[in-house]
Amino acid sequence: MRKVLYLINSLKNGGPVNMLYSLCKYLDNTQYKIYVMALKKCDINARDFSNLNCELIIINENKKLKRINKAFEEIKRISPDIIHSHGGLADWINVHTKNGSKKITTIHCDPDIDLIMKYGKVKGTIVANIFLHNLKRMDCPIACSETISNKIYKNRKVKFDYIRNGIDPTMLVVNKSFKRSELKIEESDTVYAFCGYLSKRKNVKFLIEVFNTLPNNYKLLVIGDGDELVALKTSAKKDNVIFVGKVSTPANYLQLSDYFISASLSEGLPMAVMEGMALGLPPVLSRIDSHIEVKKCCEEGIELFDLDNVDDLSTIIKNKVKDDKINSLVKNCAYNYLHAKRMALEYQEKYKDLIRNGDQ
Repeated sequence: MRKVLYLINSLKNGGPVNMLYSLCKYLDNTQYKIYVMALKKCDINARDFSNLNCELIIINENKKLKRINKAFEEIKRISPDIIHSHGGLADWINVHTKNGSKKITTIHCDPDIDLIMKYGKVKGTIVANIFLHNLKRMDCPIACSETISNKIYKNRKVKFDYIRNGIDPTMLVVNKSFKRSELKIEESDTVYAFCGYLSKRKNVKFLIEVFNTLPNNYKLLVIGDGDELVALKTSAKKDNVIFVGKVSTPANYLQLSDYFISASLSEGLPMAVMEGMALGLPPVLSRIDSHIEVKKCCEEGIELFDLDNVDDLSTIIKNKVKDDKINSLVKNCAYNYLHAKRMALEYQEKYKDLIRNGDQ
């Protein structure tokens, strides 16, 4: 049996961690012994991997150098055939491991946009250059979407394969007794839900600007917290924008909604959008490449809007008509084309190729 070690910064709930959880769940554990190593402890909002068939290692060191040294010690102990890393520090450790393991990484972002947006132009460019340097030293760098692959090629003239992220609809367990009335939402209201980290990149301010102009029977549920939360609450001029904060079961709030909405400026492949689809919510999305990519999988069920025109989105919202056929269409798309089983099978084939080539 081959050993595969997954390296990730922490198990804090979010897109990359949820993707990793699904990958571990659906990877064939008769062929692979699975190890998951988190490079730092995360007590709050951590994803529970204990119910999976894997050995979990969490490095509980405060200093970065000690965490790195401990990671190398654990890698030596495990002696994995494959190290699959997620994120900057994990990638650095992966490429500097000298035990002969095959090295693969999942690229979850466009470094020339997301890292500059996160750190600023000077530091972000330096971090992006280091990130790309590590990618080039991998045996198999894989983008999480066709969009990310194309953007990196456009900016850096380096072509990486891609495997689209998938979701696990079985994890979207909802409490049916949780009703709209608990949030003071009428059954006759039309509810749009955003779910994600509240950063500038997510551009929730644009959504609030639109809902500030709409009648009160149009509600915006903002699920999540982040750096922009205080400023966003200040920008909401009406009580039809409802902030629910970061919650352990976002699906409970999504089930109260009619549509999923996102005005993101940049995405890898939006897991929250796909989870909304799995719950039957037709998405209304900004016209960016990653959202266009999702629309290719479900052309009829997804509507796009331009980010330079508030009136464009306002008109779309007012003209939407609830349709059970569209709800079923987006749900079937999430189950049939965007499922984590498909993603895991594709990664498994990459692992086989790496091991096969290494044995030759």
